[in-house]
Amino acid sequence: ARLDLQQLTPRDALLLVHPERHVPVGDLAAFLRKGGRLALADDFGRGDLLLDAFSIGRRARDAVDPSRFLRGNPSLLLATPQSAHALAKGVQALVTNHPAVIFHPGLTSVFWFGDARNAVVLSGAVGAGRLVAISDSSVLINNMLEFQGNRVFAQIYCAISPPSVAASSTS
Repeated sequence: ARLDLQQLTPRDALLLVHPERHVPVGDLAAFLRKGGRLALADDFGRGDLLLDAFSIGRRARDAVDPSRFLRGNPSLLLATPQSAHALAKGVQALVTNHPAVIFHPGLTSVFWFGDARNAVVLSGAVGAGRLVAISDSSVLINNMLEFQGNRVFAQIYCAISPPSVAASSTS
């Protein structure tokens, strides 16, 4: 329920999934600048405070081509790799569930719905650290990990940034 961010070192990785409580933006930014790795998976939780701090926009998605609907379901959208980023290696698509979208002109769009203003995963450097923003926390829940692309994506993230500290502030 509580995590002392002052105890984190640049070797640590932190995963925040759909935070519903206050997000300590200053402490997390300091952690990143020192070399820490942070992934924020959030669609409509309190992650907006952290996104705002890094000028990452978040909004409801634009209309999406029906060819991106999984099994014709407009709630389950396929986000495809936009770049040859390490997080996209071996992932043909992420299955999202009622996703928001995120955008930032200076960050790498890793997965998207066809254009940079409709990204699902962004990645970039913050000081010596790395930030990954995921606009749909559903891609990491058990049900959605049944989809191969989602499972491979989660495994790649853990391999790149093995979390020595994992936290979910969903309660």
